[in-house]
Amino acid sequence: MRIILTLFFMLGALVASAQVQEQLSPTERKQLTKVTEPFTLYRGFLRANIFGSFASLGNAFDQDGNRITSEILSGSIIVSSFSIEYGVTDRFEISFFFPYVNSVNRGSVFIQQPGLGIQNVVYAKQKRIGVSDPAFNIRYQLLQDKAGSPSFVLGLGTYLPIGQSEGRNYVSPIAYDSPPAKGEWGIAPTLEIRKILYPISLQLRVSYQHYFGADKVLSPMGEPQRVISGSQFVILPQVNFHLNEWVSVYQQVTYSYTQKDDFEGIDFFGSHSKLIRSALLYDMGLTFQVKQLRLEQSVSVPLAGRFAPANTSYAISLSYMF
Repeated sequence: MRIILTLFFMLGALVASAQVQEQLSPTERKQLTKVTEPFTLYRGFLRANIFGSFASLGNAFDQDGNRITSEILSGSIIVSSFSIEYGVTDRFEISFFFPYVNSVNRGSVFIQQPGLGIQNVVYAKQKRIGVSDPAFNIRYQLLQDKAGSPSFVLGLGTYLPIGQSEGRNYVSPIAYDSPPAKGEWGIAPTLEIRKILYPISLQLRVSYQHYFGADKVLSPMGEPQRVISGSQFVILPQVNFHLNEWVSVYQQVTYSYTQKDDFEGIDFFGSHSKLIRSALLYDMGLTFQVKQLRLEQSVSVPLAGRFAPANTSYAISLSYMF
């Protein structure tokens, strides 16, 4: 009898807790943090987000995974984006993603004329500036986070080929503008899992990006040819530690594997590669929230890779829930 009464009171407590959760006002729901919010937005809620990242150029991993530094090249890359997420239902979410790239690579080369003892300095400058390919995404929450079971979300993204995908402003073989976008239709199915064990939450995201190709011009005077970008596999485990209801820190590891791009000849503008590329990154970040406003900062450190950048990058994002 004592066991039955204990179970009865436990069940009553769980029901009362669930009722409190459901009785949250719309304002209180909008102020839920990254810790307590559901994996998809509530119906009718909209979140706007501005994101930016910065990294210097000049370091890379070679074919053997060794970190190398260029003595003649330097530069920086800035990637910014604007995104909107909207809850169609409590489990179904749509989002739009608009990226913008601003990358400048500079360098200087000493050229000595044989027999004359004359050295000339040649300056190189390659830019990659403009709108990249935007994306439209849908996410559906199969299972909600409950006692004994995690949240499962399936997603599907579509890349829209409307960004600048051809080189421009050709001046010389070392001075030109590379395209900031792939200019190809693409899809990206994703699987996301999250389990909250307050004050810790565990997340895992797995995605696969596949491109369908497009006709592109790979050299200043070249003819259009068919180019298919290599598919990419990404796995991203993450651990969040919640300092309080408004502040959390997270750590994550990102592994990506990118297949060869399919095209003939040489890509003069350097947007495509016939090499298999991989990268392993470690990210640590801080999330701070005041009511409906959320600020997030992070640092990404390359750990290993093949034919991949090896520069530390910094990112910041600001979002607001309407």
